[in-house]
Amino acid sequence: MKKSLLIAILLTFSLRLLGQDAILISGTIKDQDSHEPLSGVTIKIKGTNSGTSTNNDGRFELKTRQKPPFVLQVFLVGFQGQEFE
Repeated sequence: MKKSLLIAILLTFSLRLLGQDAILISGTIKDQDSHEPLSGVTIKIKGTNSGTSTNNDGRFELKTRQKPPFVLQVFLVGFQGQEFE
């Protein structure tokens, strides 16, 4: 049985418009209980090949031309993934 992915905290989550209609999605992913940053978490825009992963500080940046609204899929090996609109 897989544990639930306890990373529901996307701190400083932001969308910024970049040149030529590109959007930058950035944030920090932390464990919901311990509030420790999680590294190696995969973040992907549902239905696309656009994705990235968090660094050692739990930070990520994802540039896309996909127009909002869209769904972010968040995965960590050994845990159940989550989706955020």
